Amino acid sequence: MPEESAVADWKLVLRRSFGVPDIVSEANALAAIEGWIRTQLESSNLHQPDKESAAEKLVPAVIAVAARGDLDHYVLSNNLTHYLRPVGTTPAEIVVREMYPDWGVYTTETAQSLLAVAAEIVEQMVDYVERHKFSPE
Repeated sequence: MPEESAVADWKLVLRRSFGVPDIVSEANALAAIEGWIRTQLESSNLHQPDKESAAEKLVPAVIAVAARGDLDHYVLSNNLTHYLRPVGTTPAEIVVREMYPDWGVYTTETAQSLLAVAAEIVEQMVDYVERHKFSPE
């Protein structure tokens, strides 16, 4: 189980990477991010209940893998990354495997839609960390 502080830190990174001000309640921040995810999945071939399920599972999956350290390789500066091994083929695949651990193949159109959205979220978070390496405290 990841440390509570790691979970809180990554939740803050996720919120801020989407431009959600710190003053916005956690419930409303989550609703806004899930709304963005639903919009991204709108053009996918997922059935509506599956879109809802994916939107609800994606944020907790991103936070879980990030807090566990599975994204650390991707946020370290280039001269330090060789000290860590990436945990999966791509950050998006790590997230989707967290969402759906029983899936074995990630080549269907459905999986590709989920991977694309997960990749965009992780990319936004990594970009945010790149621009804000250290907290102002």
